[in-house]
Amino acid sequence: MIEVLITLLGAVLGEVGKQTVASAFSSARKDPAASAKGTNQRNAVEPSFSAARGTGPDRAVRYAAPRRQASVYVEVFSEESLNGFDPVAAYLVIIVDEINGGASIFPSTGESFWVNVEPGIYSFYMIMADRRYGDALEAPLYGLGLPFNGSLPLWDNQYELSDSALNSLVLDAPIEVDGAGPLGIQMVILDANRFGDDVRSLANVFGDDDGFLTGDWAVSADYPEGDWSRSSAQFSQRGNSVMGVVHSSHVDNGSEIDVQQLVHGSIDSDGVVLLKAYEARIFRGPSRSYWNLDTWRGKVLDSNTVEGSVYDVESAPGYFLMARL
Repeated sequence: MIEVLITLLGAVLGEVGKQTVASAFSSARKDPAASAKGTNQRNAVEPSFSAARGTGPDRAVRYAAPRRQASVYVEVFSEESLNGFDPVAAYLVIIVDEINGGASIFPSTGESFWVNVEPGIYSFYMIMADRRYGDALEAPLYGLGLPFNGSLPLWDNQYELSDSALNSLVLDAPIEVDGAGPLGIQMVILDANRFGDDVRSLANVFGDDDGFLTGDWAVSADYPEGDWSRSSAQFSQRGNSVMGVVHSSHVDNGSEIDVQQLVHGSIDSDGVVLLKAYEARIFRGPSRSYWNLDTWRGKVLDSNTVEGSVYDVESAPGYFLMARL
C-alpha cells in the first residue's frame, strides 16, 4: 500500500514539474516559516493549485463551480529515527486536487499546520529532504509524510511497527473535505530507509525524463457495447519500465464512474506498449461500485500517439487512442 502511494507521488511530481519543485525546495531551504505560517487557523496556508494537466478528466468544467473555503488541520508526527534531523531538513507539503486536477507544493516547518482548500477530494503528502543540497533532485530524502487513519495513540511508543502494520494504518484513498467543519488529518513522516534504494532522492521518485511515455496523455476508449471512457494519464518511464496513473470518467450501462487506476508496464524497442492496472480507487459511482482492472496493449504510431486494445477480465476488447498533451 505504501508503495502505491509512492507511485502516485511520482506521477504528481511529474505533473507539478521539476522547476516548480526546485523553486519550492529553494524556499524551504531559506525560510520555510515565511510560507508555512504556523498552526494558527487565522494564518492557515492557502495553497495555489496548478490548473495545468491535472488528474481529473473533466477539470475544466468543475473549475467553474462556486467556490468556498474549508479548513483542514494537518497534525504532523514523525518516526523516532528521524529525531535530530531538523537542523538540516527542508520540508515540502504536496496537496493534490483529485477531482479538478492540479497540485500545490509549498514549504513547511515540519510542524502541524492549518490549510484552507475548496471542498473536494484531496491527497496529502510531505517530503523531508536535506537542505544542504542546492539541487532539489539530488538532495537525499530523509522521510516521506503520508496520511494515517484516525487513530495514532501514543505514536512515540509505536515506532517499532512492522511494515505490514504500517500498511494497515496508511490511508491509501484520497480524503474528502466537505467544508461542513474543520477536518483533522494525521500525517506521519516515515523514515525513507523503509522504502529501499528507490526512494533515496527526488530524482529517484521522478523517474527518467528521457523515456518516450514520460509525461501527460489524453486517453479515449470505445467499446463494442457502446460504452466509452475518457481519461487523463501521467506516466514515468525508466528504461523500458513504466509506472503511472490513469484517471477515467467511464460510462458503463448508463452509470458514470470516476476511477483512478495505478498502472505499471513496459515499452519495447519496437514500440509495443503493455500497461496493466494493479490498483483502483473509485472516487464517484453508484453504490457498491467495483472496477475490473484494465490492460492496455498498443503500438506507438508516432512521437505523440499510441493506439491499440483495452480490456479487463470480463469485457470484450475496446479500442483506445492515447495522445500526448
